[in-house]
Amino acid sequence: MSLLRNIPLPAKLIAICTLPLAAGLARLLQIAGVETPLTAYPPVSTGLQAVFVAHIVCAFLFVGLGAFQFTTHGNPRTLGWHRAAGRFAACAALLTGLSAIWLTFFYPHAPQDGPVLNVIRVFAASGIATCIVMGYRAVRARHLGHHRKWMMRAYALCVATGVQSYVVFFWHAIGENPEGVHRAFAFGVSWLACLAFVEVQLDHKSLKRNDR
Repeated sequence: MSLLRNIPLPAKLIAICTLPLAAGLARLLQIAGVETPLTAYPPVSTGLQAVFVAHIVCAFLFVGLGAFQFTTHGNPRTLGWHRAAGRFAACAALLTGLSAIWLTFFYPHAPQDGPVLNVIRVFAASGIATCIVMGYRAVRARHLGHHRKWMMRAYALCVATGVQSYVVFFWHAIGENPEGVHRAFAFGVSWLACLAFVEVQLDHKSLKRNDR
């Protein structure tokens, strides 16, 4: 446990997303015409390739830049970096959410996904976009505490894809392949769990401030 405490927070957050980031890289290679292990998934049609590339690249940027935002806020020495990187991260997150909605409607997903999971995906992607917009409005109004909360929620929804990949990996490890409602349940719980974790952390920090 002491070893985990010594690992910087950005490294922990990025590590959670290792599997989906690797899958995204493989998808980019597939679009570029390179052979990848993604044979079980439908190929990306020419009309959707630009959206797919935008979605993956923006997700990479948000996961990477967003992870460092939580360690640079409130520090005068890193304020310039925080603001500059935050603009890129926010734009990337917004495009990640919007492109995810587009792909949910127009990309033929794997057969085991099912319509229930696609509905949940739309809600989650809409949640990312909504959180970014609310965070932008908050920082424009100089409500920095509210800004941080909204950005943490957006990041939690994005990081949940990493949690989902580990859940599915474990499911495969025991010889099962979740489909339909079971798969939707696993993904939905992952999104809710990440959001719940953030809300608990926010409540804990709020109580600590009130106790001072």
